[in-house]
Amino acid sequence: MKKLVLFLTITIAFCYSCNNDDDEPNVIKQEFVLEEVNNSGIKGLVSIVKSATDYTFFTIILEGTSSGNLYPTHIYNDSLTDDGNIAFSLSEAYRREGDKVAISSTPFSPIDKGDSFFVMTYDELINFDGHVKILKSESDPTVVAQGNIGINAQ
Repeated sequence: MKKLVLFLTITIAFCYSCNNDDDEPNVIKQEFVLEEVNNSGIKGLVSIVKSATDYTFFTIILEGTSSGNLYPTHIYNDSLTDDGNIAFSLSEAYRREGDKVAISSTPFSPIDKGDSFFVMTYDELINFDGHVKILKSESDPTVVAQGNIGINAQ
């Protein structure tokens, strides 16, 4: 668990340090909104960030979560209205004690470098025909937040 928290902290710090200022022209970001579902009180934001080294980080930040809970996160094929199958299972969103948000960060790589979860480019992700769903827990698959990404969010 400590390794997961450390990984998420480092990844989030990296993602938040990225911006579109002129001094970092190779770092780009696209964001998509996650809406509350089933009166959960949970909503959030998906950020797809491409680093100067061509790694892409798929980060989810959720508000309204409970401390200590793990929220399974998945990218599904097709739009929310089509309700496709799971394309990717992402890192679970986790809210540490004292934090105000739960965070999930999953690295994608444009080529197989052996240390990323998935091989996919930034452009493929921001144009993906899909949507994201956040589940209440591993034992309770109730959807608590969701939103279209890629071509479905345009």
